[in-house]
Amino acid sequence: MNRRLFMVAGGSLAIFSSTPGRASISSADWSRLMEQYREQQIRAGRSTSFRGTVRAINRQRGEVTFSHEPIASVGMPAMTMTLKVPDANVLAHLHVGGQVEIDARGTGGVPALISIKPTN
Repeated sequence: MNRRLFMVAGGSLAIFSSTPGRASISSADWSRLMEQYREQQIRAGRSTSFRGTVRAINRQRGEVTFSHEPIASVGMPAMTMTLKVPDANVLAHLHVGGQVEIDARGTGGVPALISIKPTN
């Protein structure tokens, strides 16, 4: 089963999706995890760094879709996310299937990209 959560804040759309075989949780657990993440990010207002794999690039919208493993420091399960990049020029350096280093920060409870760069 593939679960998706759409969140809008400050004009940014974030799409969270658990991938079959990577995370199998109930809707209630999913909601609880996302609420915990939102609360942690609001309280902390800090950034976190992690690695991911590019799944899609939308140059027209300035967005990148990537998947990542669980991020223990913020209690986030493995998922696929679509976020706006802070500078659309960075998309020229990314490719589908490529590994990336991501810096993100909770902004109003929604993850926002600070930077994304290829690792290979």
